[in-house]
Amino acid sequence: MSRNIVLVGKRGQVTLPAKIRSAFGIKEGEPLIIEYDGEKLILRKAMVVPVRIYSDEEVESYIQEDTLKEGERERILKKWKLK
Repeated sequence: MSRNIVLVGKRGQVTLPAKIRSAFGIKEGEPLIIEYDGEKLILRKAMVVPVRIYSDEEVESYIQEDTLKEGERERILKKWKLK
């Protein structure tokens, strides 16, 4: 286990040492998750996944274009435990 001492700035900011950023591939502007458990703080790299919200019209259009037969749909839903 490696230990580094960092200081907390006026706005609560902490600078991660370059060696640590390099070792974990942390680049400027990348999101991190901070967790805490008792007296421990844990930093983890976060993964940001873009989310698209479909309009009701788009959903209806996809439903109309659906070409799965009813038996196929049931088999897939059952396999993925969605039904």
